[in-house]
Amino acid sequence: MTTWSRQTSAHNALYVLDASESMGRENPEANRSYWRTAVDSTVIRTQFIPTRDSIGLWTSTVADGADKPYQQLVPIRRMDEYVDGTPQRKQIQDALANAELAEDTGSGLYRTALAAFREVQDNYREQAVNSVVIVSDGSDTHGNDEELNELVRTLKEEQDRDKPVYIVTMAITDGDPPQDLREISEATGGTSHAGDSLQEIQERYLYTLSAF
Repeated sequence: MTTWSRQTSAHNALYVLDASESMGRENPEANRSYWRTAVDSTVIRTQFIPTRDSIGLWTSTVADGADKPYQQLVPIRRMDEYVDGTPQRKQIQDALANAELAEDTGSGLYRTALAAFREVQDNYREQAVNSVVIVSDGSDTHGNDEELNELVRTLKEEQDRDKPVYIVTMAITDGDPPQDLREISEATGGTSHAGDSLQEIQERYLYTLSAF
């Protein structure tokens, strides 16, 4: 019944794509880079998101001198909302088309995950499944075990049982998701997945927001 309820509920989600340098590597299973795999998969996904859902878009990367490891491309809004005459769906698709990989950078997924979690909490939508979806090729290149443990503790402490926000991680890899991504998801009651082809990632997208 819980799975059925989540499948039929609206979704309120923030999508976070890892834009660090390592995502520029060639992905042999998708005939494109890992970055293009993440972007193209998300573009395909946005074509089928119902208008009742609310979606926002961030990228995550750490550059020298940057004050934060993420960039907001599109705020969380309902897909049927218009901004300056443009629907939210096209706002997201245009942002994805113009998003660029950041060279000479690492990933800052730990800090980004916490910021994204809090962002969805601040934009919590009643009667919806509220979540953060992180797409990455690996782990946090700037974090360490102590920072991961602190992140997990903080997520558990700040999770509101009456207004839960789930973190779903999707690793673009032919193996299992990295342990730290699994721990981040599990701390919120979310799930962690892995896939390297466009088809596999689409299957994960379809599954992730219907069952936790």
